[in-house]
Amino acid sequence: MIENFIFSANAVFPIFLVIAFGFFLRRKNFLSQNAIGEMNKLVFSFALPLLLFRNIYRADFSALLDVQFILWVLASIVILFVLLWAIAEICFRNQKDLIGAFVQASFRSNYAIVGLPLVANMLGDGDTGLAALTSAFVVTSYNILSVIVLTAKNSKSEAISLKLAKDMLIGICKNPSIIGIVLGVTINLMNLPLPVIVHEGVNYMAILCTPMALIAVGGSVKVAEIMKHFKPAIFGTAVKIAITPLIFMPISVWLGFRGEALAVLFVMFANPTAIISYVMADRMNGNTAITSAIILMTTVFSSITLTVGVYLLLSLGLV
Repeated sequence: MIENFIFSANAVFPIFLVIAFGFFLRRKNFLSQNAIGEMNKLVFSFALPLLLFRNIYRADFSALLDVQFILWVLASIVILFVLLWAIAEICFRNQKDLIGAFVQASFRSNYAIVGLPLVANMLGDGDTGLAALTSAFVVTSYNILSVIVLTAKNSKSEAISLKLAKDMLIGICKNPSIIGIVLGVTINLMNLPLPVIVHEGVNYMAILCTPMALIAVGGSVKVAEIMKHFKPAIFGTAVKIAITPLIFMPISVWLGFRGEALAVLFVMFANPTAIISYVMADRMNGNTAITSAIILMTTVFSSITLTVGVYLLLSLGLV
């Protein structure tokens, strides 16, 4: 229990500390609002896509691919997404500007940055082959669905039309993260070696992604705006790190998933909201105040929920 708690704290609190550092830099005018905007643009357009490319390019695709597992991963993401959108339409019918950002922040996990090391810790042998392979499906789904809801709710007209459908399709095809994933899968399957110079350059940019994204989120935090949306942010936090795993983990166990597969599902359901959610909302004219609030709250409180979840899974012998 103590080891699991220490790992969860070590995985989550450094993230919160860097976010706090970004907030400090902005408050002390070390960073301007324009500089933060440029950082968000750099993360969205290059750093995160290269991080995903690197992870997928280096993944072992020769491992056995469990079709039932992948289908459940995709189905659970879509089911959660549809349910949250329907709930948001009802709860925020008088605050429609919150819907897109709320849905994205409440279903999108910090899978790539926090999920993989957490899986390795739960298994105890550093084997994250399935987790890395699954990231291609998880992150792609997150990006496609995020583009859909943010485009639909932040466009001038919410009516279903050919133009709106076209905008969604263009947004998906032009999404830098999806491009990075597609390139990573292609090069991996073709078994094409990257020149050392290129590999190291990509690696440096991938390493840059997390700290820059965290600092940008912290620098973008506006306490007054967060307090303005405090209640929906608390609701989104509860959905992300408590309600979702409580619903979907028992179903996953009932479906027969164990070991690394169940560990992957756990981090997908229970991890804090992905940092890139803020960048995506910012780049697509979403509500960044509620997004940053949910990111901060899920990051802080997930240290408790993740510890409890890991302890239960290990104690029950499910992983």
